[in-house]
Amino acid sequence: MKIRVDNQALEEQLAALQVETAQLEQELSEREGTENTLFKELEAYRMMAGMVAVSGPGIVIHLNDSPIAKEVAGDEKEKYLVHVQDLRSIVNDLFLAGAEAIAINGQRISPVSSLRCIGPVIYVNGVVVAPPFEIQAIGDPEVLQAAMNFPGGILEILRKFTFQVSVKKEEQLQLPSFSGDMQIPQTAAPQAADVPDVILEKDAASHDQG
Repeated sequence: MKIRVDNQALEEQLAALQVETAQLEQELSEREGTENTLFKELEAYRMMAGMVAVSGPGIVIHLNDSPIAKEVAGDEKEKYLVHVQDLRSIVNDLFLAGAEAIAINGQRISPVSSLRCIGPVIYVNGVVVAPPFEIQAIGDPEVLQAAMNFPGGILEILRKFTFQVSVKKEEQLQLPSFSGDMQIPQTAAPQAADVPDVILEKDAASHDQG
């Protein structure tokens, strides 16, 4: 009789241990799920911030001044040169179309990137860039290409002014990490020219008929 009682007690202890083990496994599984979710979110934020190099399919836009720029002078010449607001408009349209990462002439665009123009010189992240421009964007190639070739878009405007423009889909692109200063200066409010166009309204194009 005592043996039966002892066996029953052991069975009850075993059942309790099994329940406890199942609870611990459930807690570990939930914790791992939370950690995996947090890790994925962190990686997404790191990519958005440009902190890590990325690779994937996308498009490459090649952009150069119009050949007419060599034939005219003064204000007329300005109409046929690539301006910083053209680059901003392109970057903005790419992000709106779902681009996950963008680089201009090898300079990764991040939330603290600056696209500036001082005189005739264009700076991206404080680095001088000059035509021809190569704009790489990672994302769905079909969607990005369609967005950039949309009627009335910035590339159509540039093509009307005989700018040299091409858009090509790529199966694999390699974009570097952001190489600029991740700190936003606190001494003064950022100027429109100092922040990426993705958080600004679009600049008006400089290529008008007037």
